[in-house]
Amino acid sequence: MRPRWRKIAADLWGHIARFILVTLSLAVGMFAVGMIAGGYVMTVENMENGYEAINPANIRIRTSGFDQYLVERVLRLEGVTDAQGEKQIFAQMRTGEGEWQNLIIQVLPEGDQTIDKITLLNGRWSADEEIMLSVHRQAGLGVGEKLQLQLVTGAERDLEIVGTVRDQTIGVAGTSYFVAPARGYVTFETQSWLQEHLDYDTLLVTVEPDMDSDGLDELADEIEGIIEQSGREADSVITTLETAHPNSGYVSAAVGLLVLLGFLSVFLSGFLVFNAMSALFAQQINYIGIMKAIGAQRSVIIRMYVVFIFVFGVIALLISIPSSAWAAAELGEFLAVRLNFHPGDMTTVPLAVILQVVIALFVPQITGIIPILRASRVSVQEAITTTGIETGDFGKGWIDQQLERIKGLKRPLLISLRNTFRRKGRLALTLITLSLGGAVFIATFNVRASLDSYIDKVAKYVLADVTVDFIRPYRIDEIEKVLKSFDGVAEVEPQGTASVQLLDDSGEMIENVEMFGAVPGSDLTQPIVLKGRWIIPGDQNAIVLNEAFLTHYPEIDLGDTVTLNMGRKEVEWQVVGFFQFIGSDYFLVYVPMGYLNQVTGNLNKAPNFQIVATSDVTTAGLEAELAQRLDDSLRERGYNVRSATSSEEIRGNATQGLDTMTIFLLIMSGLTALVGSISLTGTMGMNVMERTREIGVMRAIGATDRQVKGLVIVEGIIIGLISWIFAVLLAFPISSLMYYILNTAIFGVAGETTFTVTGFIIWVVIVIVLSVVASIVPANNAARLTIREVLAYE
Repeated sequence: MRPRWRKIAADLWGHIARFILVTLSLAVGMFAVGMIAGGYVMTVENMENGYEAINPANIRIRTSGFDQYLVERVLRLEGVTDAQGEKQIFAQMRTGEGEWQNLIIQVLPEGDQTIDKITLLNGRWSADEEIMLSVHRQAGLGVGEKLQLQLVTGAERDLEIVGTVRDQTIGVAGTSYFVAPARGYVTFETQSWLQEHLDYDTLLVTVEPDMDSDGLDELADEIEGIIEQSGREADSVITTLETAHPNSGYVSAAVGLLVLLGFLSVFLSGFLVFNAMSALFAQQINYIGIMKAIGAQRSVIIRMYVVFIFVFGVIALLISIPSSAWAAAELGEFLAVRLNFHPGDMTTVPLAVILQVVIALFVPQITGIIPILRASRVSVQEAITTTGIETGDFGKGWIDQQLERIKGLKRPLLISLRNTFRRKGRLALTLITLSLGGAVFIATFNVRASLDSYIDKVAKYVLADVTVDFIRPYRIDEIEKVLKSFDGVAEVEPQGTASVQLLDDSGEMIENVEMFGAVPGSDLTQPIVLKGRWIIPGDQNAIVLNEAFLTHYPEIDLGDTVTLNMGRKEVEWQVVGFFQFIGSDYFLVYVPMGYLNQVTGNLNKAPNFQIVATSDVTTAGLEAELAQRLDDSLRERGYNVRSATSSEEIRGNATQGLDTMTIFLLIMSGLTALVGSISLTGTMGMNVMERTREIGVMRAIGATDRQVKGLVIVEGIIIGLISWIFAVLLAFPISSLMYYILNTAIFGVAGETTFTVTGFIIWVVIVIVLSVVASIVPANNAARLTIREVLAYE
């Protein structure tokens, strides 16, 4: 081995602690990028492949009960590749904790299920009078146990749970996956045992792969015509050629932030390389002078240290590739459970490996080249006259002069304070690293608070404490009288609903729209009005559209008329306003309750009732208990109740997806904080190394081990607290940027950032702990130095 390479090996081994810190920091940055890139690619592929494998329906038509004859008629149409029927039965189930929850029982088609196929995860397929449960919502019951059901008629049934399944279509028909109630799956013949007719209520159709959107709409119209010829009405029609998983939007929402945070970790790792190389060359000046004196050229010295840095990157790469592949697979498993898709096996993603290789080859070289070039320019005379004592410029700058004026502090604290600013360049890089990591950590809590604030605003569309949904409309005065007779009910307000279609100028259906009939002037709805106004008393055919119309149909404006297909009627509505709800994916409208009933023929009837609880119920937090009492009593009285749900339960379900996003952000902010703590550890180690002789002088005049340790630890805490101040300042713009990216991806709107003190408080505690931990090893090293060792130090 040539002398230069022996020297590299000696430098690596001689500064093993610094070598480990720099390598670990680079490995963390590359690990973050590899995990994110690999996890994203595997998640997208698994989502796409898994969803395509279930053969999702291109046309979904909900109508009244039909049999296999209608399915066979549709199968004969040109362009149709497959068709089948399914049905949903609403019931309540008793969980393992003894609570009643809403349950949708999905009736599987006769024969094999060929469209929207479910995947058996555990147990076996159900036979008659048995049930399988979806894994998307836990019931506290396992395979082999009995599930107690309460039907809409009030009758009770016990079914054995024989299996658990994954249904990737939950959320595809408009209701969010996280809000959707639990689902069970039974055979076609089990319907009669559940007091239901042996029929279907939803028609599923798949079409030829080369069909375009116009052809799909024409085929849907033809099928709708066949349904109407059979004496039925199409309650809703949903068409799509896309095969994107219903929850893919959450992955898209997270990936932008995760990529940003991953490359931020790499960026911060580069700072540590720069710091480490600067400190190393401060020690290497004498050696460089000797090498030049015996004939070493500058190019040789540069090449030698470039190889030295290259070793850091290669070893970090060997650590990050397998660990990030494992983490990406774990991330896929984590997402699969929470976002309802089938995970794949652990595999190495080429994109992730390429990104890590590029980072390993270029980031250390880019960040280390400046110290290398600076050291290689040192002359022989300057190099051999260097004493090895740290020769900073303390005392010359404005900050130094201000520190000199500080009086009244104990001398050890004053020494620590002044030592903090002796290497201002190194301090600046350390503060940048630690501050950015802290700012991202704090921003995570602010983003979650902002999302919660947005959910709170959306929740004001339903300010009732309990919502009762019936299978069919009931007379308003009758239900109000019944509900007000219960203890804990203060007010009752009806609400109408309808599934309608938006028509274009030629009368063709172009969008499915969910319509709500609200009481004008109601206190139970506080909308976020974007343009125009809300529904007011005296309105007839007034309509308020959500932001989806602004996004997809910007030509519609205030005062315009929109035509909606309501059953077999085409009804014109005048646009009076636009409101903000949950983004641009779902089309929602509000209209006056009375006029909606007039159009639909349900005069003085409603299928939905909003209930305001008395103060004693809300104060005690008994809304869920009130909902259960109402559900039980209404069923006993013979009413066909679909569900009775407290507002807190609805809100809790809606935030499950946001919890997943928050966990992602906390993982990534933890990685950036880890890089920051590594940087602080390296900085403190370098500071101690450069002040070796000074520590020896202090030991010679009587400084104890405890005092030496205290100087180093206090210096670390001061750096940590300064970084916390900068982290607080940076957290405000970073929070706004992160929230903008996430909220626009999930909801399609920018939103207003909310700030919470939680992240600020938690981070100040964490940064103090990190500072102490990062300073302990350098402090112990300083305390162990003997006077003879430090006086002989070069």
